[in-house]
Amino acid sequence: MKIQIKENTTLLNFVLNYFPDVSVTKAKKMILYNCFSIAGASIKSFEYILHKGDTIDYQKYSGGRHIAREKRDATVLYEDMDVIIANKPAGVTVFNPKSKKKEDLFSEIRRYVVKSNKKAIVNILFAPMDNESGLCMFAKNKFAYNILSKEKEKFEFEINAIVSHTLKHKNDKIKYYYRYNKKKLELSRTAADGFQEFVFEYHTIADYSTSKENFYHICISPKENIELVLRAILSHMGNPVVGEQIFDRQIRKNMLKFAYSSIRFQRTDNGRKTVVDCQLPKQFASFNTPVYYSEKTQEEEK
Repeated sequence: MKIQIKENTTLLNFVLNYFPDVSVTKAKKMILYNCFSIAGASIKSFEYILHKGDTIDYQKYSGGRHIAREKRDATVLYEDMDVIIANKPAGVTVFNPKSKKKEDLFSEIRRYVVKSNKKAIVNILFAPMDNESGLCMFAKNKFAYNILSKEKEKFEFEINAIVSHTLKHKNDKIKYYYRYNKKKLELSRTAADGFQEFVFEYHTIADYSTSKENFYHICISPKENIELVLRAILSHMGNPVVGEQIFDRQIRKNMLKFAYSSIRFQRTDNGRKTVVDCQLPKQFASFNTPVYYSEKTQEEEK
């Protein structure tokens, strides 16, 4: 049965509204039983965001009872024949082959894939840094990895961040230039030899300013995604991300407020443009103040 989505909502809320007689527990089981898919891609998460106009496929679960006893892999949001997209919390390591004490996200995803295909070869296509949060993409086979790794420059992202200090404009388009000189990142507001252009747009979602400090929740759409460059530019602009430790000296009490919340890519099996969104961390909009050190803060830290 095909159902058209009438408004933006999470998968769990959709199930509860569309099947009003279903309990929350049963709705969650329907999702775990793979009863819902979009264009052949399984939706694996209660928090998966459905968009107005999407067409969702529903079919009644016809398998055995064993799935009810299986552990739910909470990180997986989306899965098709070639890729898996997971939601990574801040602080979780994506790939750390040296550590055996704490499992990384890659190992978790690989174990999940191997359950259904013991010969599967899993590779990372995109992942935030350890202190960042949000969407990670993994290829489930060599074919998908070879195709999509060449298409990574065409991936479109939305990034949510909470920045400090007063924004010059609530909504803006920013152009910077960057280069790596002996592994050191250098920035320029004007074009120069050896520098590459970096462009992004942002709009303000919320203002958390107080009488003493200014903070803004912004949604950023970069033209491309280069590790650390966006965070460096925000700091250079005078609006560093809350929790920033690399480009700004802040108190180490706040999780980095920088999350990859949306990714758009072209599927390898049917060429369809696909968007996967995730909800922001529950504590994303809450943080400790003051963010910056003062003489009083330094005494408190001691």
